[in-house]
Amino acid sequence: MSDGVEGENKKYLEIIERHTERLVNIVEDLLSLSSLEHTERLEKEFTDPVKLTEEVVRIMKPKAEMKGLSVTFEHDSPPKISVDIFKFEQVLINLIDNAIKYTDKGFVKVRLNHDESTLLLEIEDSGIGISDEHRKRIFERFYVANKSRSKKSGGTGLGLAIVKHIVLLHDGTVDFKSSNEGTLFLVKLPLNQERSR
Repeated sequence: MSDGVEGENKKYLEIIERHTERLVNIVEDLLSLSSLEHTERLEKEFTDPVKLTEEVVRIMKPKAEMKGLSVTFEHDSPPKISVDIFKFEQVLINLIDNAIKYTDKGFVKVRLNHDESTLLLEIEDSGIGISDEHRKRIFERFYVANKSRSKKSGGTGLGLAIVKHIVLLHDGTVDFKSSNEGTLFLVKLPLNQERSR
């Protein structure tokens, strides 16, 4: 329709398109969250977390570069880990996408480190940060700390709830540190996991 419409009507069609896209995103995220809440078994396999993370960073990098942000990935060569690959990718995509959305200048840094028993994933940005009043509720479904920014970027308020559910399904933890100089999300996953659950 938009190809054959001009002037004021074209503007209204663009508004409709934006809201339709947001509704589709909300439905997709709700379906994903509902599925996670009723998941009893993960499709886990041993995989190289470095290769997996590198691929997601490569996919997300152009979006960051369009905003003039630098994106880096560092790691200490962790061993293979037993995870549900699709769900682990969801964690990476949601956290990196959030970092890009809420950062106007500076950087997004992705790091993978490990010790004998734990894989530590860190996503750090130089964005607007999360104020103290939002800290306790940030992982709640539909909770948005910065409503105006989320609305402009098409956020659903479900991304961090999905991240938390996936991490818990892997017997891990997720937390964050934040200030007015940026935010650091920390995901810890046990390295010695069974192949399936």
